[in-house]
Amino acid sequence: MRILAVQISEYNARLNYIESSNRINQWDLAFNDKLDYRYKEYLNDYFLSEGLFKLEVDECVVSWFTPKSTLVPSGLFVESNANEIFKTSFGDDFIKSNVDFNRVANLNIVNIFNTPLWLKSFFVLKYPSAVIQHEGTHVLRYLSQLVKSNSSIRAILSIQNDYFVLIIFDNSDLKAYLINSFEHQDDIVYHYGNAFKQLNIMDLKGELYILSGSKITDEIATKVEKTLLDLKLTPNMHISTDSLIIDKALALCV
Repeated sequence: MRILAVQISEYNARLNYIESSNRINQWDLAFNDKLDYRYKEYLNDYFLSEGLFKLEVDECVVSWFTPKSTLVPSGLFVESNANEIFKTSFGDDFIKSNVDFNRVANLNIVNIFNTPLWLKSFFVLKYPSAVIQHEGTHVLRYLSQLVKSNSSIRAILSIQNDYFVLIIFDNSDLKAYLINSFEHQDDIVYHYGNAFKQLNIMDLKGELYILSGSKITDEIATKVEKTLLDLKLTPNMHISTDSLIIDKALALCV
């Protein structure tokens, strides 16, 4: 199985080519102009220049990050609709056709978020069977496969430019889905510690996986890991910056 796994936001894209569960190559692209038509041009030009269109791809899986993402119980989603829930969470300044949602059936929740037209039109045109989902959805599905009733804490901290996502499971229960902005890596450390303190799980054993979506955030992720280890905020959490975690998460959708 040959997979083109794409992490993408309005700021940058990280492209991974995976063959038989092994990462063969990785590319990083930064977007300079925040205009819809320019995104497609950047992507098309980059794919052409790097020979990405020539790759043999069985599946294309896209992990889209936007901070405007909210989780609701499946029952509430049935009683309402994606646009109304999105409006309640983020206000009425949005394009209705851009509102999207992913069901996470095994957790009985729905992730509602906004997806720009340029993202859909580029990847669906080039890869008609492309799977496009919010990064939170991919990570939730991946963590929910890892956790068991006696597995203690499993958490993922994903850093994306000036935002981060923190997802925490205690055994098989989803305890936190936090998306917040940051100006300095210490902000991430603060919110991480505060989340664990509020949940009263600072001393429990578990695993924390730190993810990054670009070369810039690779450096931030390394600094956050070092700070967490130095401060021993959660002394019994094993911290890993395994870059293959996102590949494994995206491969679940194939």
